[in-house]
Amino acid sequence: IVAKNAQQGLEQLKVKQLATPTALAAALAEIKRKLHLPRLPSRMEGYDISNIQGTVAVGSMVVFEEGKPKPSHYRRFRIKTVSGANDYAMLQEVVKRRFKRSS
Repeated sequence: IVAKNAQQGLEQLKVKQLATPTALAAALAEIKRKLHLPRLPSRMEGYDISNIQGTVAVGSMVVFEEGKPKPSHYRRFRIKTVSGANDYAMLQEVVKRRFKRSS
C-alpha cells in the first residue's frame, strides 16, 4: 500500500509540474478554438454518473476555474427520481438539480 500511495503521489506531482501557466493558457486557447467560443472559458463543469447496475446511483460534478481544479466546488448528487440503469435520465436529473440550485 505504501508503494501504491508513493506512486500516486509522484503522478500527482508530475501533473502539477505540467500545469504551468503557459500550458494552462494553451489548453484553454485550444478549447476556445475547438468549441468556437467568443472568449476563453473561465469556468468548466464536468458531470459523470456512477452506479452498480442501476442501484446506489450518484452523479458527480467537477469544476475547473481558469483551467485549474476547484475541489471546493465539486458536488455529489444522489439520484432520486430514476430507477434502473439509465445514465441519460440520471444525468438529466443531475443537471436540472444543478441549475435549479444556481437560480
